Amino acid sequence: MKINIDFDDSLELEFEIIEEKWNIYKLSDGSVLKIRPIVVKVFKSNRKTPDGQDLYGFGGQNIVSAKVPKSLKKGKKKLRACEM
Repeated sequence: MKINIDFDDSLELEFEIIEEKWNIYKLSDGSVLKIRPIVVKVFKSNRKTPDGQDLYGFGGQNIVSAKVPKSLKKGKKKLRACEM
C-alpha cells in the first residue's frame, strides 16, 4: 500500500538515539558494503492510515563504506579536491 503524505502540517518529534548499527553486505565479487542509516528528524502526520494507524515520516542520511578486493582495483588514482 502506498500512501502519499504531506508532512508540512505534521508534528516534528524529539527522539533519543538508543542504537545505530551498520548493515553489512558481502557481495558476490568479494566486496563488502557497510551502510549506516542516520535519522535526523522524525515527523508524525495528522493523518492516519485507512485502518486507523498513525503515520510517521523521517529525514535522514546514509553513510556508506566499501571494501573492495585488490583483484578488482585497477590502480590507485589520486583524487583532486573537487572530486572528494
